[in-house]
Amino acid sequence: MARKIFLVHQNDHDLLRLHPLLEANGYTVEVVHEDAAFSQGEHPDFVLLPWSLYERGRLNLLFLEGIPAPAWIISRDRRILAQNRAAERDWQTKVGEYCFLAIRKGAALRGEYRKALKRGVILPGTRCYFCRADEALRESQTIRCEIRWRKRFFDVFWVPLGEDLYLHYLHDITPYREMERTLRFLAFHDPLTGAYNRRSFFEILSREIARANRRSETFSLLFFDLDHFKVVNDRFGHVTGDRVLQEVARAVQSAIRKMDFLVRLGGDEFVVLLPTTAKDEARQVAERIQEAIRAIGEHLAFPLSASFGVVEYTQGETPDTLLSRVDALAYRAKDLGRGRIENGEGA
Repeated sequence: MARKIFLVHQNDHDLLRLHPLLEANGYTVEVVHEDAAFSQGEHPDFVLLPWSLYERGRLNLLFLEGIPAPAWIISRDRRILAQNRAAERDWQTKVGEYCFLAIRKGAALRGEYRKALKRGVILPGTRCYFCRADEALRESQTIRCEIRWRKRFFDVFWVPLGEDLYLHYLHDITPYREMERTLRFLAFHDPLTGAYNRRSFFEILSREIARANRRSETFSLLFFDLDHFKVVNDRFGHVTGDRVLQEVARAVQSAIRKMDFLVRLGGDEFVVLLPTTAKDEARQVAERIQEAIRAIGEHLAFPLSASFGVVEYTQGETPDTLLSRVDALAYRAKDLGRGRIENGEGA
C-alpha cells in the first residue's frame, strides 16, 4: 500500500530532488506549501521539511510552551499552525483550524463574513471584528489591545514573526477589571447603602454649581437625617440599624429620578441633589421620601421619620455655604418637633 508523503516546498532544491526517488520506491508524494502541511483534514504518513523550517518550528514550539497564557502561531490566512498546551486546554483549539472558528467559534465575525459562513463559505480576509493581525504584519510591530468577550476582559497581543506568521496570545484580566470596578465603586460610594459618599458629594455639587451658572439654571438640595435613630441602634442593635439605613436608601432611590443623586454624608445623614429642580418641586420629593420612610417603620414595627431641610441654589453660593444652609434648616425641623420639612418659608 502506498504511503503518502508531504514535501514542504520553500525553495529547498535538495529536498525537491527527493521527489522522483521517493515515487520510484512506491510512495505517493505531494509537494505543498508549509501552511498546507498542517491544514485540517490532511493526514500524511510523513512530512519532510527543509531544515530551516524544521528548526523554526521546533523553536516556535519551545517558545509557545514558555508562554503561560493560551498562545497560537497563526498564518496570514488565519490558520492555526501551532499552539501551546494552555490554548488546547482552555480553548480546545486544534492545529489547522481557522482561528476565528477555533477560538471565537465564528461569533465575532462581521455581518458579511457571518452570512457567508452560514452558507458554508469562508470569504477571503475573514477575521474577527477586533482582529489586528494584518496591521501587525504590515507594520512589523506588536499590537496590543483590550477586548471584552462574552462578559470577560482579555489583554490581547498580535506579534509578527515574519511576513506571513504571527504570534497571538491573550490574558484573561477579568478578575483585575472586577477588582478595579469594586475599588472605583468604593472610592465614590458608601459600601453599606450604595449611595454616593461624602467625598463624591462635593465633587458632584461643585460640578452642578458650575453647570447651573453656565446655563443659568437652578437645582435643589434635600438634607435629612432619621429621627431618634440612636434609639433604633440601642434597642434593636446595629445590625437592625444598618438594615434600616439600607431600606431608607432603597426607598429614596425609588422616589427620585435616575438623574438625581443620593448621598450618605455619614451615620443617618443623607443628601439628595436634584438637578434642574426648583424648591417647590424639591419639597414634593421630600414629602414622598418622608412617606416612604414612615412606611419602612410600619413594616419594621417601630415608628420612623426624618427631619428635612430643602434649599434651592442661589447664584454665587459655594458648596460649603449651600450645605450649611440646608443643614441649618434640617436642624430647625428637629427643633420644631421632628418629622418635618423646612424650606425656609415657615412651612
